[in-house]
Amino acid sequence: MSSITGKVAVVTGGGRGIGRAIAHELAKLGTKVAVLARSSNEINTVAVELRELGAEALAISLDVTDLDAINKTVATITDKLGTIEILVNNAGVVKPIGEYTKVDVKAWKFPIEVNLFGTHYLTHAVLPTMLENGYGRIVNISSSAGRRTGAPWLGAYSVSKAAIDMYTRNLAQEIDGSGVTINAVDPGPVDTEMVKDIRSKGEDGGVVAQRLDQMTEQGKLIPPQTTGELTAGLILSNKQGEIVPVMNEEKTLRAYLEAAQG
Repeated sequence: MSSITGKVAVVTGGGRGIGRAIAHELAKLGTKVAVLARSSNEINTVAVELRELGAEALAISLDVTDLDAINKTVATITDKLGTIEILVNNAGVVKPIGEYTKVDVKAWKFPIEVNLFGTHYLTHAVLPTMLENGYGRIVNISSSAGRRTGAPWLGAYSVSKAAIDMYTRNLAQEIDGSGVTINAVDPGPVDTEMVKDIRSKGEDGGVVAQRLDQMTEQGKLIPPQTTGELTAGLILSNKQGEIVPVMNEEKTLRAYLEAAQG
């Protein structure tokens, strides 16, 4: 039995890849899991998988840019599973992909709405109750594209992920000492549909697509399960305001996995 057994967790973008892996890890730790994404078929499948693991699971189709729908969804989850105590903001999109001057200037709006505002809307919806109860765990899924030198050809995505890092650090300072923590995970290059989408662009995907092609050929893509384990470890810990990268952080990863096992 873990310290989060019986708690209610919400995972956005939970229908596949990293979100699915996180949902599985949380189910194994005994949480009740609400899996959210736009694709009802995918999240229904994941919910069945979680039930087979012995977890209580709920699948709800949701557009994280729709604030009214978010408030209704939070009410539904609270009614059917209980008060939300864990939130993983994983929903994200990578498009538009392309050179800065060739991408439609208005196309930047969508990934920033989904990746940044989706994270903000869900967090804003559940945080007051977490603060009132003196307990909560929020983990945002960041990206190496938002750190260091960014990711050319993925401008809007990179900017949105950099903003999520600052969002995490800033809010962590406000809620420190409240019993509620917020951290972020940088998964690195993970073997997901998003990576396949970037690679499919070929030359239009620029240097990022080329790098991902090389990493795929060399077998260096990280499995989604690794991010799932690290996220679970952060939720079990009392860390606050950290951006934890999976790639090239073996000692850090091992420490969090030990916390998850404990």
